[in-house]
Order: sequence, then structure tokens, then C-alpha cells
Amino acid sequence: MKIFLTGPKGIGKSTIVQKVLQNVPLRAKGIITEKHGDTVVARTIDGSAITTIGSKKQNVMIPLEEGFTILSSFLESLEFSNDEIFVVDEIGFLESNHTEYRESLNNALERCTHAICVLRLGIDNYVHPNHMSVLLKVNLHTRSRLAGQIISMFK
Repeated sequence: MKIFLTGPKGIGKSTIVQKVLQNVPLRAKGIITEKHGDTVVARTIDGSAITTIGSKKQNVMIPLEEGFTILSSFLESLEFSNDEIFVVDEIGFLESNHTEYRESLNNALERCTHAICVLRLGIDNYVHPNHMSVLLKVNLHTRSRLAGQIISMFK
């Protein structure tokens, strides 16, 4: 099962991912992106690596090639077993502009059995349709029940 969450900024997509990861019998592997001031960093779930993928210049967030090259290599190195879940939180506009990263992400999605990923609203065509089992839209009406629904899908 591969589940993708999309919805407005700040609606709770990452919170849902965290609740799911705490309640499914699967080990997590993947990437979490976070904004830190004028930069965007990506870190591995296990905290073993971190890289900067975006930097603000003249009020515009610019993707950093070196960071995406590192992420692409990380994604290509991942191997998955049936008791693991691939996590990407999030796939946003920075990621959508990097072809090598997109290919590496789609390759990882092809190799894994289980995935939960956050897609920035409006770029749901970024992932190859064959890799997207379920696309769930998070909004004020659905966010309170989605974590439970997703947990039951993975059990």
C-alpha cells in the first residue's frame, strides 16, 4: 500500500504521518524535510544524514543542486523489506524542479511495498501514477479521522 497525502499548508499532513508511523508495525525509512529560517533541510528518518536542499535568496527559495544530488544517492541506496515503510515528508516545489531526484524517488517507490508520502498541494502529478495507490486530500473535515484510516490500511 502506497499512500500520498495532499492538502493546504499547515493542515496537518506531517502530523498524520507521525501518528501513522507511531502506530503501524513497520520500520520507517526515508526523508523528512524541514524549514529552518532561510533554508530547507532534508534529513533521514534515522537522523544519520542531513543536507540543505534550499536557500532563500532575495526572498525566493532556490533549490541547491548538491543537496539534491546527495538525496538522490540516498534514495538509490535504499533497500526495502516487507516490514518497512518508505516515508517522504514532503515532496514540494523545490523537489519538483530536480529531475534526478524525481527519478530516484520514483525508483524507490517502485522498490518498496509500503509508503506514506506528503505531496504539496498542486503537484500531485509529480509521482508516476503507477506508484500512487491512494491519494488522500487532507482538509479540516478529514484530518481528524485520516490517521486512523491509514493505520487500518497498513495493519
